[in-house]
Amino acid sequence: PRPLALDAVDASPLDGEIAIVSEDVRPALALLGGRVVADAPTPADLRVTLAREGLETRLQAGGSLAGQSVRADMSWPLGGDPAGEIRLETLSLPWLAQTLALGDVLGERSGTWSREAFAALSRPIERGSAAVTVGALSLGRGFVARDARFDLVIARDGLTLTGLEGALADGRIAADLVFRRPT
Repeated sequence: PRPLALDAVDASPLDGEIAIVSEDVRPALALLGGRVVADAPTPADLRVTLAREGLETRLQAGGSLAGQSVRADMSWPLGGDPAGEIRLETLSLPWLAQTLALGDVLGERSGTWSREAFAALSRPIERGSAAVTVGALSLGRGFVARDARFDLVIARDGLTLTGLEGALADGRIAADLVFRRPT
């Protein structure tokens, strides 16, 4: 790994490589402002590479989370929303909705990282999009879509999955879903 270098003006990442190896990554996710929805310890063995290319930050990540393969290739334009591709061996749709759409959101702030000691963190990502490919997408109640794909859009008020498709039992499933945060 390489040390993480942050921009002196806005504290955005410029360059670096982080190795995340833990028998339970849930406390680290909570520190980043996410809502942790997992009953059991969640082991992680990930490598995350950050690099500034012009006016955007590139993030590449790979490894395993909870024993399952994870890959991501994202770009984050300066002043814009992150976008990219994510590939997962497995994913639970109920977990995704609970984690990204149904949790509390902190008030507006000019940046993710507060310059005050012990200040609460906002979520690192409140807006963005990704094309997601999943080997086994749990739909809940024992239903699993195989070789699923969808486009994910995260917004401050929830998330949207468009173009969801995959194999389900002896047929196929196709849907568009919207999860709105309770008001």
